[in-house]
Amino acid sequence: MMPVIEMVPARLQHCGRMARYLRHEHRAIIDRMGANAHYELRGLYDRSDPYFRRAWLIDGRLAAMAFIQGSLLMPIGFVGAAFTQEALRYPLAIVRGARAYLDEAMEFKRELITTVVGGDEPAMRLATFLGFHCSHQGEGVRAYSRKGRGRLRNYLKADPELRLPIPGGYMIGLGYHNEEHV
Repeated sequence: MMPVIEMVPARLQHCGRMARYLRHEHRAIIDRMGANAHYELRGLYDRSDPYFRRAWLIDGRLAAMAFIQGSLLMPIGFVGAAFTQEALRYPLAIVRGARAYLDEAMEFKRELITTVVGGDEPAMRLATFLGFHCSHQGEGVRAYSRKGRGRLRNYLKADPELRLPIPGGYMIGLGYHNEEHV
């Protein structure tokens, strides 16, 4: 039976629930940085535009949250997302939900920016699959095939110039835009 997926406005109570059920890789990264997951999610919630706060429910259970920081009127926004461990059981639902969310955001934005922490392979796979990239030419361009996405991920891991240091590791900045705006 297909799961029932809903995208609803995120509420403050979702932050605490998401902090308790974060993916294992995401939890390990937050712990390594010495941060508090609930505090970080609440900060994303508070700094994001209310129009872009979303929670994804799969069969009525919280599976993901997404936020875009920056005013509705600004052409660029910073995307933050968190997924539960259970959400990984529904990759197709997550991709469909993420694409719908990005399509809606791109009605108001010209470009979206996100960061992926080094070592978070599921997040890097999702970001590159959705079309995030680090440059408009050369090896960091948007990839459209499985082989191209693999090449892009290898490039992102290998180039130390792309790494932004953070406590306990590094992160890589990525961008997303509609092809017509390039």
